[in-house]
Amino acid sequence: RLIMKHLKKHFGLLVIIGGYLLATLINLNSASIWFDEAFSRHIIRFDFAKIWYFTSVDVHPPLYYFLLKIWTSVFGASDFAIRSMSVMFGALAIAALYFLLKRLFNKKIAFFATLAAAFSPLFIRYSQEARMYMLVAFLAILAIRAFYEAFVASDIKKQKQTLWCRAYIAIICVGMWTQYLFALTVLGLWTFRVVEIYQSSKPKDRKFKKLAAKYFGEKWLSSHLWAAGFFLPWIPFFVTQAIQVKSGFWIPPVNFHTVPNFFTQLFLARDGGMVSGWYSILIYGLLIFTVWAAIKNARAGKFKKPLSMLVLTSVGAIAILYLASLPPFSSIFVNRYLIASLIVINALIAILIYLTFNDKKHRRVAILAAVTLVSLQLTGIVNVYETKAGDNITRQVIEQAKYEMKAGEPIITEANDKNGWIFYEAVQYSTNENPVYFLDSSADYHIGSMRMLEDDDTFKIKDLAEFSRQHETVWLLARPKDKKQKPLLKSWQLEKEILIDGPVSSKPLYSMQKYSVKSNLK
Repeated sequence: RLIMKHLKKHFGLLVIIGGYLLATLINLNSASIWFDEAFSRHIIRFDFAKIWYFTSVDVHPPLYYFLLKIWTSVFGASDFAIRSMSVMFGALAIAALYFLLKRLFNKKIAFFATLAAAFSPLFIRYSQEARMYMLVAFLAILAIRAFYEAFVASDIKKQKQTLWCRAYIAIICVGMWTQYLFALTVLGLWTFRVVEIYQSSKPKDRKFKKLAAKYFGEKWLSSHLWAAGFFLPWIPFFVTQAIQVKSGFWIPPVNFHTVPNFFTQLFLARDGGMVSGWYSILIYGLLIFTVWAAIKNARAGKFKKPLSMLVLTSVGAIAILYLASLPPFSSIFVNRYLIASLIVINALIAILIYLTFNDKKHRRVAILAAVTLVSLQLTGIVNVYETKAGDNITRQVIEQAKYEMKAGEPIITEANDKNGWIFYEAVQYSTNENPVYFLDSSADYHIGSMRMLEDDDTFKIKDLAEFSRQHETVWLLARPKDKKQKPLLKSWQLEKEILIDGPVSSKPLYSMQKYSVKSNLK
């Protein structure tokens, strides 16, 4: 009876989570894993000590990979299984967001805002990736809730406030061990605290020393020192990774199109250059409404504090990351690193629509904004379903070629940028009948994500001539793009070639070549 009571009480939340699970699980296994997911899948082959080492020479902390290893030990390591952990954390993020908004506003606002966030295109997309983004989103929302209860709420007992403070420390610690840019949420909360303390202080008390004393009081400083202390063991590796990023990284520099692209991705899962004029008008119109409604409600005073906190932890995080990506710093601006902001912004827009709807003078404007938001999100979800994997169809290429393969015929790839790091994607579909290998001489081991291959000989071909003597036929998998793929040895005789177009580009992208190798080896 008690369970049924709770189910009835939170029926709306359960409907949202059910819809979200349907939207994410229905095609979770449809796309081939891409390089980042393949890295996640490959690293969990190793023990925890080696996972620690291999992440230390890459660009992220190790906690997500530890959790994924534990998860796959229970549920297996198929594409569906490794992605399902992200779906779970996405569902937890939805629940955390609902209870946060219910606490900050009310139950109705929490329902509509959580609904908007749960079905935002990029939330669906990154829930379907075997990466740490949904875990970061879940932790970020928990951090906002813990921060509010520990340092903002005035209707909470001191004992509970202390517990929330400890929870805040733990969440920051776990977040930083998951991804460094979790800190964006923390910085947004710091900014909110500055604004809140300044606005709540009397004019005569708005002096630096008094404001600083107030800012660092209430266990604020000690809480963050504790969180930093728990992160200390990883600091040396963080410094090394930061130097690596500074010396050269794949992320392009920020420019005039960076922020517009962020918002077109937010609503439509498309870069700005791919968005038509009418959709552009809808997006600009919705953003103008959001700014207007935020100012209007801030002036009204109702919900000013929670609205301010949501704005600074979402839009504020975007501004911080953009500024941190300007020269002389290396760019680290990537939309998926702002997953918490993506979720909160969608929720914030829905909140502003709801508040505007309650104002009879502007009810029609709110209805128009709601229709616009729903239309954009539905279009965006369709875009996610259509182009989720982009041109990455490595699994489908291998599956197609296997109709032509015999047992004992290996697949060879190259582990370098020329072929789009295709080995990591291909090796996940290696079988005993048709194992996948890469050429040792082709690998760029100076790149951190390739260290796993350097230290592990399981899939490595060190002597191609000797390898050829052991087989009669091999298959060469490549992404030559507009170039003709050549045999790796001149003695190889091409018997068959399968060329496959990229589903998005509709241009020849994959090449699967069958070679006779043993009888022709010189």
